[in-house]
Amino acid sequence: SDESIERLSEMGFSRESAIDALETVESNNVEIAMEYLLAHPPSSPGTLERRRAAREQRRQRQQSQNRRQESAASDTQPVPPNNRGDAPTQPSDTHTITTT
Repeated sequence: SDESIERLSEMGFSRESAIDALETVESNNVEIAMEYLLAHPPSSPGTLERRRAAREQRRQRQQSQNRRQESAASDTQPVPPNNRGDAPTQPSDTHTITTT
């Protein structure tokens, strides 16, 4: 989360290193990410860039998949009878003939 990235940045870690650590430990827990950062040497700028690009590609694929799912869901939702183009149904007038 942005809050976790901000907290790690306040501790002196670069934004990219903070994002990399949070993603690597698969958690937004600042303490776990900090332990990872302290136990592992900083990644090279090239490695950070490759990981950033991979994150961006995953984000774009996820957005595309979400749009396809939303589109499919809207295509399968039932349409209320009045919106199908049918004429609205009106109660018919009924006449009762009584014979004696």
